[in-house]
Amino acid sequence: MTVFFAIAIYVCMSLFIGLMYGARESAVRARAGEAAEVSIRSVFGEYQKELWQEYNLIFVDATYGYDTDSFILPEEHYIGYLNENFDEGGLLLLSGKDLLKISASFAETDEIRLATDNAGAAVRAQAVNFMKHKYGLAYIQNLFEATQEYEAVCEEVSEAQEPAEELPESPVLEEWKEAYGDTILGDKDVSLLSSLRLVIKDVSDISGVQLNKNALVSGRALNKGNSTACKKSDLTDNLFFKEYLLEYTNNYLNKEKDTVLSYETEYLIAGKDVDSHNLESVVNRILLTREVTNMAALKKDEKRMNTIKIFSQVVTAAILKPELAPALEASVVSLWSFAESVGDTKLLLQGKKVPFMKTEDEWQTSLRGFFSEEKKEGYEKGLTYGDYLRMFVAMADTETLTKRFMDLCELNVRKWTERDGFRLDFCFDRWVVTAYLQSEFGYQYTIKRQYDLE
Repeated sequence: MTVFFAIAIYVCMSLFIGLMYGARESAVRARAGEAAEVSIRSVFGEYQKELWQEYNLIFVDATYGYDTDSFILPEEHYIGYLNENFDEGGLLLLSGKDLLKISASFAETDEIRLATDNAGAAVRAQAVNFMKHKYGLAYIQNLFEATQEYEAVCEEVSEAQEPAEELPESPVLEEWKEAYGDTILGDKDVSLLSSLRLVIKDVSDISGVQLNKNALVSGRALNKGNSTACKKSDLTDNLFFKEYLLEYTNNYLNKEKDTVLSYETEYLIAGKDVDSHNLESVVNRILLTREVTNMAALKKDEKRMNTIKIFSQVVTAAILKPELAPALEASVVSLWSFAESVGDTKLLLQGKKVPFMKTEDEWQTSLRGFFSEEKKEGYEKGLTYGDYLRMFVAMADTETLTKRFMDLCELNVRKWTERDGFRLDFCFDRWVVTAYLQSEFGYQYTIKRQYDLE
């Protein structure tokens, strides 16, 4: 009997200990999984708030406001959150004893996707998702139809687009200011030969902020993540993204936000390093566009074309050079169209509408007075300045627009937070991390988690 009960007790104790071992191991795995999920969400809960509040973009700044070139801080925050979740103060039933005693020792980043990777693909993806949720997919049909109306003009002025510049090699963080210098270089006055003086009566209020583009996303070498998860944009996504840019950037007629550049949409289109130069570039494109359409409208106007023909014949006959009549006629058509275009652009910059293709009755400049200052009246129907910006943005390369938009994000966050060292190539929205755990009872685990905001 003694031997039988001894063996039975041994078997029961072995079974009991085995069950406790399995229960503890299962509890450790469950606790580790729950803590890892909560902890990685807590890291992403520390997103850069200005990007969210002003642009509806969620990215975690890996520097947390410190002057560092390391990505170790998110790992340290993750370990800290893990240990806080593991420490529950013990069970009161067992006099405060913790039966698991888990702790996280360190973590390693396996994959990370930065905001600037793949020419800002993560920024585009978040912007597109936000616009889809805000407006719905039906909205894209209106955008597509509006874009189709601009195709003819897009072909005429597409040569004005500029290719993206190649980026220089990356310096270390300590050489940042020495290599790039200040982001804002100063102010520049509007040139005496600027086309802005043709269409804006008082240019003293025109912003002349000058940027050092080498210190921005589009002009410097960037940190690169190692994540291959990236959604490719299609036509619908590009249209949504470009509409997002128009909605979240200032322009000449819309200066609601306190931003570094006054003409942000114009910067997206032109990419110049001086604020006024961006506005001037857009004005030049509008003048060119209006001259093309006005010239086409003028040539369809038989009455005005007869007037030009008679005028040219009389002038060339007076100087005994009748063979110059066709050349003078072409010159008058060009000058008259340009004079009408100047008046149209003035109206657009006043927030008024101008018909895309004018009829005879809508023409406002007279042949006698197209060198003089004539007061132009607005139209009830037509395109606005914002419509022309939409047209030019629609013509632009999406990746180039994304880089320039990221320039604006960096500039404005630096201004709003007074942090000159803020950089989007230290901000991430996808993270795969492995944590190394251990228990005082001899258990050792690795746990891998990923979080993707796309």
